[in-house]
Amino acid sequence: MPEILDPKVDLAFKKVFGSQENKSILLSFLNAVLNWTAEQKIADVKILNPYLEPENIDDSVGILDIKLQLENDDLVDVEMQIGNLGNMERRSSYYACRMFGDQNISSGRYQDLNRVIAINILDFTRIKLTKRYHTIFRLRETQENIDLTDAIEIHFIELPKLKQEIASYTNPLDRWVVFLKGGWDMELIDRLAKEDPAIGKAKRVLEQMASNPRERELYELRRKAILDRNSA
Repeated sequence: MPEILDPKVDLAFKKVFGSQENKSILLSFLNAVLNWTAEQKIADVKILNPYLEPENIDDSVGILDIKLQLENDDLVDVEMQIGNLGNMERRSSYYACRMFGDQNISSGRYQDLNRVIAINILDFTRIKLTKRYHTIFRLRETQENIDLTDAIEIHFIELPKLKQEIASYTNPLDRWVVFLKGGWDMELIDRLAKEDPAIGKAKRVLEQMASNPRERELYELRRKAILDRNSA
C-alpha cells in the first residue's frame, strides 16, 4: 500500500489545497466549510499565492497559508495550525483585519471593499465554550446577537473535537475533517477516497509527495521545524 504523508503539516497542506493543478480539491473543501450550495456554490477560485516548490531546503519555512479570491470577489485566507501557541484568536483577527484594510479603495466607497473570510484549521482545541468543532465569528451586537457587518468572518475548525464515532460520512465537512485528522485508519481513508473524488485526489497527491525524494525531504524538515517550535 502506498505511503501517505500527514496533510496537517502545512507544506503538504498547501501542496494539496493551494496548487493550481489541485484546484478541484480546494473547491470541494471551501464549499464544505462555507456550506454554500445551489447558485452560491463556488465554481472557480483564484489562488493569489499558489504553492511553489522551494528552490532550497531552507525555503520550506516560508509563508504557507493560502490566499484566495472567490468569483464574487470575497477574499479568503486558509491556514493550517498544528501547535497551540495560545494566540490564535488575536492572530487570526489581526491577519483578517490586515487583509481587509490592505484593499485599494481608490473609488472612495467603503461599500466596495470585498469581504474577508479567514479559515483556521487547528490540530488542537482552542474554543473551550462549545463542543462544536466548526465555529464562525463576526462583529456582533452582544445583547441581541445582531450582525454589525459580515465584512470580516473568522472560522475555526478544531480537528480533535470531531470523534470518528460521531462523524457523519454524508456530511462533506465531516468527511474532510476525518481525512485531515489522520490517525490513518487506512480502510476508512480508502473508503472516503472512493466515495469522494476530491478526497481521492488529495490522497493521491500525498502519496506522490511521499514517493518523491525531494518533496519527502522538504516535508520531513518542515515537520521537524514545526515540532521543534512547538516544543520550544
